[in-house]
Amino acid sequence: SAMMAKLDLMNYRKGKVLIMEIMGRDSGWLTASTALLPKDVRPDYIYLPEMEWDEEEFLKEIEEIVSELHNSGWENINIRLCGYGKSGLENGVPNQFDISKKVGTIEQLKALSEKLESKGGKLYLDANVQFVYQTSLFDGFSQKNDSAHYLDRSIIYIGKYDTITREYGKNILPRFFVTPFNYTSYAKSFSDSLTKKCGDISVGISIGTIGKYLLGDYSSSKDLDRTQSAVCVKKMLNNLSEYYSLMSDNGNSYVLQYTSDILNVPLNSSNFDIEYQAVPFYSTVIHSSVNYAGFPDNLCADKNSALLQSLEFGAMPYLVCITSQDDILTGSAYESSLYSLNADRITEFTSRWEPVKNFINITSNSKISSHMIISEGVRKTSYENGHGVVINYNDYSIVYNNETISAKGYLIY
Repeated sequence: SAMMAKLDLMNYRKGKVLIMEIMGRDSGWLTASTALLPKDVRPDYIYLPEMEWDEEEFLKEIEEIVSELHNSGWENINIRLCGYGKSGLENGVPNQFDISKKVGTIEQLKALSEKLESKGGKLYLDANVQFVYQTSLFDGFSQKNDSAHYLDRSIIYIGKYDTITREYGKNILPRFFVTPFNYTSYAKSFSDSLTKKCGDISVGISIGTIGKYLLGDYSSSKDLDRTQSAVCVKKMLNNLSEYYSLMSDNGNSYVLQYTSDILNVPLNSSNFDIEYQAVPFYSTVIHSSVNYAGFPDNLCADKNSALLQSLEFGAMPYLVCITSQDDILTGSAYESSLYSLNADRITEFTSRWEPVKNFINITSNSKISSHMIISEGVRKTSYENGHGVVINYNDYSIVYNNETISAKGYLIY
């Protein structure tokens, strides 16, 4: 019945919403079974009476995670809070600050910020002005005037990148790319509304993918190339950086002078056959001037290799998570990119990183002085303060300076 209703609904052009109530007796299994339908005919949202959401628990749960990490000796924790507004992760026009009641209150937000700062950390609020996922009447967003355009003048409206087809589709997380002309005004409007609603709250701002994608806008009224776009980005960042610490995804050169933290920095090469060796040029340049992290640790298939790469490249550990249970994302576009961070996973993470915690702290403010290829699968990274690490990526142990380094292991000095 749910599948047929979805097929009927798909015949309408747009603007139609169908709410179907499926009756059960003692539980919601019949309703839950609709999640097993093929993705294109599956309900967009499935609500079960068994899944209770405490509107006051979300930020409290984040505080509990922070407390567990603090109690394990981890300090200087930075958190980027995403999807905290009423629209969730798939935001509308990103020019206003709001916080959903399902996330918590402004007072709880301030308490979390203070807790992080007491141990040298920072709370960053995501304010990515580059995308608009949802539009509605009277929201101030014009698809024609406020979207970026391709060279053929068509609007840039694309979805998630498909690593198999190597194309951007329109079926998963489709969104409009905002024209760079609007970045500064959107960011200023967000900042003003944040100040108005939260007062003197001490937070940073995450600019999201601004440091990753540099787009032109080739509409007939703008004709903005990427060089001009970089000027728009820098103007926005210059204004924001006067009042906030900034965080970015990736970190192209035009954002480096403004950001304090960078996430999702590539820690390996493209691995093309023509490449013989790769050197950590990027991390060698920026280390000690900005904090950076690679791919989220808890999303890595081989967590030990991820730890070794972070040590070699001088990157910080990084986790991405939700406070709810994993199964709430089943069937969604986020089911393989977000996981809950329960007590067992926190314990696993802290125990694996505990041996290198002090090394990370000691070297975080020191420049990388050299990176050497000792032999096949063996790398050495040295810092100006005299500390360093030797990484053994091989499946067998090696001896370096009379010290045995186990397979897939490391030696800190």
